[in-house]
Amino acid sequence: MVGKNNLELESIINKVVASQQVFETRIAESEKKTNKRLEIIEKKKETAEKQNDKQFRDIMAAISALKPIQETENDKGKGKAREEFIPPTVEFQPVVKKPSNLILPQLTLQSKIEGSSGQIFAPKTELQKNSNSVGILQPQNPAKRRQIANADVFKKLSNIQNALQIALIPYHLWAQRVAIEMSGDFSSVRIWSAGKRLSWILFLEGIFTTMQRLNVLDSPFTTFSLLTPKDTESAHAFAWRLRDTFYNLSGIDRQSDTTRDLLKEILMTHLPRVWTISSPQLINSDNHEIVELIVQVASQVAKWRIEDKLLNETNQTENLFNPPSLETPSFNSNENPKISQALSTVFPSTEDICYTCGRKGHWSKNCHTSSTFTPKNAQSQKKSIIKPNNKYGELRRKLNLFRSQKKPSPSYKRKQHQTYLTNNDDITINDEDIDPKTKLDDTSLEQDLDQLLEELELNEDNE
Repeated sequence: MVGKNNLELESIINKVVASQQVFETRIAESEKKTNKRLEIIEKKKETAEKQNDKQFRDIMAAISALKPIQETENDKGKGKAREEFIPPTVEFQPVVKKPSNLILPQLTLQSKIEGSSGQIFAPKTELQKNSNSVGILQPQNPAKRRQIANADVFKKLSNIQNALQIALIPYHLWAQRVAIEMSGDFSSVRIWSAGKRLSWILFLEGIFTTMQRLNVLDSPFTTFSLLTPKDTESAHAFAWRLRDTFYNLSGIDRQSDTTRDLLKEILMTHLPRVWTISSPQLINSDNHEIVELIVQVASQVAKWRIEDKLLNETNQTENLFNPPSLETPSFNSNENPKISQALSTVFPSTEDICYTCGRKGHWSKNCHTSSTFTPKNAQSQKKSIIKPNNKYGELRRKLNLFRSQKKPSPSYKRKQHQTYLTNNDDITINDEDIDPKTKLDDTSLEQDLDQLLEELELNEDNE
């Protein structure tokens, strides 16, 4: 039994020794492999350093070819240009002296922003090698500053990011570059990022936090549902903005039935003409097809105002493409319902019969038989001729008294529409219809009597 146990122990020991030898051989092989890999890495590193040195030398050679070489004492008079030495720029903050018995105030964020007079700042020095990166950060486009927090901020930030990439501005300077042109709602972000080297992601997080605090950080679908036309925005411009807002939605929202119903609601509310024309075609169309159709129809509807304006102008002007023909009347009718301006030969009249003498063609106030009508030249002549102690004065007084007697005027029915006399030749007077008494008061008879009286008075004066 003892010999059997010894044999088992010996076999066990032999197995352990064999496994240990195998483990040692594996360790040796792994060391060899590791050494080989390290040698390969070192060779690659040496090769990369050589390539970097070569590229650096090439770049320096290109710069020296473009940049003028500095002139030294030995190169004077050889025609070489000289580059002036520019010292580093140093900016000093104002220092206010305080009595020794006063304690300096503690540094706070508000005092740092407002520039408290109780603080003493050390001068800030910018070396010449860092001046180029600082110059890149200067504001060059003040028209696109971020001032108002609204839904357009996302589009502006996307355009800014693309512009920074195209301009090859270093990534660690993006936040500083954008913060310079911030004001208004984003003034807190600009002050918060001042003097810090923020990453672009952290800077955007600060902008979004500010928008969330101002309750303007909405989802694209909420922005799409609240879309309304501006005061001075045309239908075509609003359709373009509707399409841009639609494509800002996610893929699931663009294809949803809720978006389809919302599109129809926006059309019926803000674009009724477009809805009237395109509603039959929206039944079997997808959402993106509906948006494109809205833009197409809106571009045609925008021309309606121009056409309406042209039609109004053609109605007011004379049509030169239709020359007069034999069927075209040469003159207008005698009675016109309305007249644009008063003419000397055309005058309005509510009744073409005089109420005083019964004749046609003049007003009662202009009637020659009326006692109130006296020509101006006759009045001036009478004033110069009549004398108070004239023996013919009694005769003239009786004649005037006869004229001033009221005559019965016939009653006529007033016409119900207004007429205009356009030609005096159309007036026809029937002498048989005139009263015999009125014939005696003819204008020519009165003028003859006045002339006779004046001749008699002149003869008396001459005698």
